[in-house]
Amino acid sequence: MNLHVRLAGSPNERLALLFRDWFRAHPEAVPAYAAFKRSLAAAVPDIATYSDVKDPVVDLVIAWATASGWQP
Repeated sequence: MNLHVRLAGSPNERLALLFRDWFRAHPEAVPAYAAFKRSLAAAVPDIATYSDVKDPVVDLVIAWATASGWQP
């Protein structure tokens, strides 16, 4: 288990809220994303590569935010 602490109003907090809202809008993606992260964590030993591989998912969520006019 991980605990994330974010500064209110920071870009990092905004990204966490964005993911929360994207998952609420796409509940079918929750188990798929969880499986993706588990397999990625098992296959990629370093955090930099792990983050790089996840980037396309982040890009997809940001594109949804832009298209939908999402606001935190």
